[in-house]
Amino acid sequence: MGRQLLRGSGVNLLDHLVKIAVAFYMAPMMLRTLAAEGYGSWLLAMNVISFFMLLDLGLSFASMRSYAVAVGSGDRGQEGTVLAVSRKLFQMVGLAILICTVAAIPFMPWLTAWDPASGAVMGALAICGTTTALRFFWRMPMVLLRAHVRYDLLAWCSITRSIFQVILMTILLQSGLGLWGAALAHGCGDCLELALQNLMARRLPCQPRASLPPDATERTRRDLMSYSGSVMLVNLGEAFRLQVNPFLISRMFGVSQVPIYSIGMRLITMLEDVVNALFGGQILASFSQLHGAEEHEALREQFRRVTRITVGFSAWAVGGMAFFGDAFFKRWMGEDFGRAHEVMLILALPYGLRFMQYPAHSLLYTLNRQKWLVWSNFIGGIVTVVFALLLAPVFGLEGVVLGTALEMSAFYLLVMPFLLRECAGIRPLSYLFRSILLPGLATLALPSVFAVWALTWLTPDYGELLLCGLGYGLAFALTAPWLTLDAGMRRTLIMILRKGSAS
Repeated sequence: MGRQLLRGSGVNLLDHLVKIAVAFYMAPMMLRTLAAEGYGSWLLAMNVISFFMLLDLGLSFASMRSYAVAVGSGDRGQEGTVLAVSRKLFQMVGLAILICTVAAIPFMPWLTAWDPASGAVMGALAICGTTTALRFFWRMPMVLLRAHVRYDLLAWCSITRSIFQVILMTILLQSGLGLWGAALAHGCGDCLELALQNLMARRLPCQPRASLPPDATERTRRDLMSYSGSVMLVNLGEAFRLQVNPFLISRMFGVSQVPIYSIGMRLITMLEDVVNALFGGQILASFSQLHGAEEHEALREQFRRVTRITVGFSAWAVGGMAFFGDAFFKRWMGEDFGRAHEVMLILALPYGLRFMQYPAHSLLYTLNRQKWLVWSNFIGGIVTVVFALLLAPVFGLEGVVLGTALEMSAFYLLVMPFLLRECAGIRPLSYLFRSILLPGLATLALPSVFAVWALTWLTPDYGELLLCGLGYGLAFALTAPWLTLDAGMRRTLIMILRKGSAS
């Protein structure tokens, strides 16, 4: 398990580094070739697709978790039943997304203020919506790879897609195809990734074909739907928190302002992808296997160790974005995007708290004690929209972002520690201060001293930003092993490094 997690984390990190590099390259190029209105329309189209993804209803998460538990318990009949039930449900989701795509196409010109006669924004939605539907018709390879903690194979598929996609999109955009070219490149990349996932899934141990009797199959279906329903409410709450914001900004301040918000969020979403790659799905899969094997003490120890690492890494990473983001945005996208740093600063603290508590989400879902988390998250998402509507007329675009920041801060400072007490017996004040806030501040101390000094001479220049990043990372590396790792973890790390150097 440890080797699988380490291997998966390493390749997942490489995958997200590739995606970050692609995003850094593509964002200014799309802004240049599509102009602010065209780029904003593309972002809104992708936002509509993200709403279609909510039709997943949490089935991907629930299927992976249920199959991982069955693998951990060695129940071959249950493994086959989960696969059979999940496959049928995913086909229904794919059909629903296809129908929603067709229904949404006529509304895109109104949403983006784009000329309906061109058909570009409607065609982009049609292409990307269809390939999203295909992702669910062929969803099972991804579920199998995740449940077997083979995130490394999934990452190689994603890396290949990203490289292919950026090459094709560059060619088509520079050929003058505009939104049509962006959509074609996006769709072709998705299809390539699906084919590679199917090929990689065949490398797994023989997939079970035996299933349980009809009554047990129906029970499995009910369990999956019940579990996935809770995940769906969480995803819906997240959609209210973030995915509604671009639509509000577009209607209140114009589609040209959407890129300001999107670029301000870009570093945060990239970091969330990295945190999720390191401490997300594969941690849930490992927690689920330990839970299925009834190794409760090992599960608690795993949670404690992962939390220590997550807190240190997240505090350091969010701090770096806050310190150096202004110079980076101006160099990356131009002086006009200085406001993007203001967006990021408003969200830095709440997202830092979120990232540091990533393992808590996985623990609650593993224990199947996520009911309160689900409803708290859903209600919080609605509150976010209300805050945004109230604050936007007063503070403008920043008011929309402030609504998200206020709600998220309250959730992760007050609600999450309470949920852990009720569902996992963890003392909230001890968890919040001793496990989250104080270790995070301690990890950030030395890097912050370096960052404050660096800001006295830093200008929007990639070379200077690189030097600052290296110094900031070195300051973290000097203290992190002693603040985020216990003695056993340090011994394991030293052993791995020695084996790597010897080989």
